[in-house]
Amino acid sequence: MNNRRTILLTGIWLADVAGAEAADRDVALGLLRRGHRPIVYAPKLGGIADDIAARGVPVIDDLRKLAERPDIIHAQHAIPCGEALIRFPDVPAVQVCHTFDRWTETPAHFPQIGAYVAADEACRDRLIQDGVDPGRVVILPNAERARHGADLEQLLDDFERLYAEVLDGARRPSMAKDAHARAVARFLHEYLPRRPEMLKHDLEARGVDARLALSKVTHEREELRRELEARQLDARDRIAQLEYERDGLRHDLNLAAEQLAGLRRSHLLRIGRLLRRIVGLPSAY
Repeated sequence: MNNRRTILLTGIWLADVAGAEAADRDVALGLLRRGHRPIVYAPKLGGIADDIAARGVPVIDDLRKLAERPDIIHAQHAIPCGEALIRFPDVPAVQVCHTFDRWTETPAHFPQIGAYVAADEACRDRLIQDGVDPGRVVILPNAERARHGADLEQLLDDFERLYAEVLDGARRPSMAKDAHARAVARFLHEYLPRRPEMLKHDLEARGVDARLALSKVTHEREELRRELEARQLDARDRIAQLEYERDGLRHDLNLAAEQLAGLRRSHLLRIGRLLRRIVGLPSAY
């Protein structure tokens, strides 16, 4: 086909078969049937990822494995969406919101996103409440119905039309570098410190046991604490030594002052006796 596109689809996990994961699978396979080149990225993979890959769609769990720049990013879930947009800062995107209440469906605020797709009015309200310009929100009811196996072909038509608008039409987004830099800073500020679930998913997705990671951090913190205590002990010893030396110097100074005072008195007495002899007065002492 003339409009064959490389499309990067993102999701936070592809481990178990659920509504959103099944829809991702069906959209990826549908795009493949239509002559596109879909590639699916999710930090956590499992059985459904194996199913997608077995049908001819590449599935990756690390964006560094994707060396070729995609034409467009079809994003679901804020975290992998932001990761993809940071990895490919000059690639336009659409982000899909399927549910109203899950934190994973929070919009990522990047200038490359030409359209935010809401599955229904509730999702549209959620996107707008989270700061998305209403003019950038598109309601595609088929996105929700496709989760239950219906209207997939119509949904694919809708997405292909939306891709064209974002890439070359009225919804073409801004690619300003300064706006992208601000978006990256906002993304890191909003999601990394405030979303502990994200860290948990990320650790699990890379096969790292969170308890071992926590144990390692705790062990390193304990070693640092012992090192600091040892340094504080050394400092206290050094302070005690300096105070001892200070007291010794103070004693020596006092002794020297007393000796100097004694020398001054004896010297004055000798001068007094000499003056008395000169003027002929008897010595008084």
